[in-house]
Amino acid sequence: AAALDNGVGADSGPVAGAENIFYPGLGPVAPIVLYGLHEHLIPVLSAAQLPGGYLRVVPYGAVGGYDGAVLQTKFIGVGMFGKLAAGNLFAGSYVRTDGTNGVLAFGRPFTQRPTAIKARIKYTNVAITHTSTSNPNLNYMKGEPDTCIVWCALGDWDEPYEIRTKPSDRQLFERDNAGVIAYGEITSGQPIEDFKDIIIPLEYNATNRIPKYLLLTASASKYGDYFTGGNGSVLTVLSYEVLYDYNY
Repeated sequence: AAALDNGVGADSGPVAGAENIFYPGLGPVAPIVLYGLHEHLIPVLSAAQLPGGYLRVVPYGAVGGYDGAVLQTKFIGVGMFGKLAAGNLFAGSYVRTDGTNGVLAFGRPFTQRPTAIKARIKYTNVAITHTSTSNPNLNYMKGEPDTCIVWCALGDWDEPYEIRTKPSDRQLFERDNAGVIAYGEITSGQPIEDFKDIIIPLEYNATNRIPKYLLLTASASKYGDYFTGGNGSVLTVLSYEVLYDYNY
């Protein structure tokens, strides 16, 4: 069954009209938020963009071409003054900025039951250069290889899942949330030098519930929500494909 359209229009993508495939990064400015069923990819503000700061997700490749979306983790600031901003790409919308933190709405309307997500990615990581020192203290991770993550969830919430990154009011996604119907993820702490197809099986908690939202997120730094990662790690996402192989 055709669940997702690439949403890029007749002249915007390499295979316009292909069923079930997202093509992130097709916008005049960055970053890009993935949209769902028959909707267009549009540029929005970054989740953790500082005022006047650096947009961390940029289209990759020659002007007029398409080679994916580049998600770069970057320290924004000078010396001790600033904040690490992980390169992120997500399905949903940017709600507002709270100081130097973001409030996001994760998820796009979606009622199908796919079995897996296929993502075509490559990854260059560096050692973790910046860590959270409180709430939680992740300083022990400094110097370890950065790790990327791509994850997907289906849920039956009545509205998109709100994400808040401000430490004093933090609310992140929890895979054991009561509204989660299915979840899958992959991580890599090793470089992926050339584009590679990865399969993310979705594990269902229930098969008698109908999803209302699809959440799909990629990050160059797995712990970026805690401002922890390597300054310079880059995850490039070429495409996502939603799979319906019930024999998988």
